[in-house]
Amino acid sequence: MGQVAKILVKSPFPLAHGLFTVERNGILVRKSIQLQRNTMTLEVPITDELLPNAYASLMLVRGRIARRRLPKFKPGEEDPNKPAFRIGYVKLRVSS
Repeated sequence: MGQVAKILVKSPFPLAHGLFTVERNGILVRKSIQLQRNTMTLEVPITDELLPNAYASLMLVRGRIARRRLPKFKPGEEDPNKPAFRIGYVKLRVSS
């Protein structure tokens, strides 16, 4: 124990709000994050509570983008400005 797991986040959104959790028989860690670029690293301290494995999850939410930033779309096409979200999970295998 005493080590740190580093999780690389690759986001499709350069700006987003997120909820990061670490779970094992319930939520052990809960943290709100603000993404300022497409990649970031999250750290999880390895403790006995995580044995033999735990799951880390991140939900990212991006609000509507102002129309002036993206080209206009034609009727019938998908709205590229609409709010969006992405979710990712990773299994953390922990050994003593």
